[in-house]
Amino acid sequence: MKVTDDERFLQPVGKRGNIYIRTVKIFNGYLNHKCQPSLEDYLLKSGWMFSEDGGYVTDENTIVVEGRFKDVIEVLGRKIFPYEIEDVIKCNPSVLDVIVIPVKEKESGDRLPGAAIIYKKGCEETKESMQNFIRKEFNITRESRMSEMMYVPQIIHIFQEFPLMNNGKPDRRGIKQLMQKSIVNAYSSTNGI
Repeated sequence: MKVTDDERFLQPVGKRGNIYIRTVKIFNGYLNHKCQPSLEDYLLKSGWMFSEDGGYVTDENTIVVEGRFKDVIEVLGRKIFPYEIEDVIKCNPSVLDVIVIPVKEKESGDRLPGAAIIYKKGCEETKESMQNFIRKEFNITRESRMSEMMYVPQIIHIFQEFPLMNNGKPDRRGIKQLMQKSIVNAYSSTNGI
């Protein structure tokens, strides 16, 4: 395994990048899944397969997988993985479970965070109280507009339970579609913190 930048040069320890895998027995790709021609050529020539995951190498020479690149939240070129926000929201004692999903903002095209939250019975909070909790945990002030956009979901859907796929995992695509419908005015109407 290795972690590279977008030009496939090795990343230094602790720096995020693309995870590639090479083994004696490697498959040619997923059934009915067309990968980018440049990546397919690279696989055939080098034997390295792009996992579509992001991560980094630690000082102990282990690879930390942070998540799928398709799930990355991106604001003005800065990227974060949803688990960074999910971990903070899960610290709230009212929260039973949470899924953070990037939702495309119409005007800028940025992939902003949206949160699907299941609260514990009798503990439901308002959208504003959850946003204030996240601001406090990330130390976001009125002056840090960029941090507000990256870490504080403006779209928050409350669920009793998450819709599930046939394999029993939460249906992230279905949740994302619900959030995408809600984003029409949410981000454009937030002028201040």
